[in-house]
Amino acid sequence: MDGNIPAGTLNTACCDGLSVSNPRTFTGGVDAHSIHVLAQADLDKTREALGPGLQQQALQQLRRQLKRNEVLAGAPVYNTNVSSNYPVGVQVDKAMVQVNVSATSSAYNHYTASRMAAQLLGEEATQSLGSNYQLQGKPSVTTLRVVQHLSQRISTWTLDVCFLHTAIRPVASIY
Repeated sequence: MDGNIPAGTLNTACCDGLSVSNPRTFTGGVDAHSIHVLAQADLDKTREALGPGLQQQALQQLRRQLKRNEVLAGAPVYNTNVSSNYPVGVQVDKAMVQVNVSATSSAYNHYTASRMAAQLLGEEATQSLGSNYQLQGKPSVTTLRVVQHLSQRISTWTLDVCFLHTAIRPVASIY
């Protein structure tokens, strides 16, 4: 029968005088064979292999939801969930591993934010410098960077604005 060990096959000494031998035939054994156990590493490798592609798909879906003149406010936050039809540690030959990726992000209307920023700049100039000063020309907003502040589970968005070609000059007075 396969997996049996004839008498005398094992006869060796090791480990500070310990000897291992089989003076009688060992019967009832089976040949060596491989077993497969679902490990957490299997789930992690699947997530690593599929995650980036699924994140790209989720980002494309977010972008398709944007309305005219809207842009994403910063990088999306991705949530990845990995599940299997068998729990980790179970002996199985095949397992189905599912990777789900969801993405969330905020968006804002770039045109509206630019107009508001230019209006606020004009108001700030008038308030800080007085009514003798005014914006000259039309401000051009080149960069809007969104910074999120989290405080007691309330989100506040702050726009950092960079203007080009904006001048604040005194209003000419003729006496």
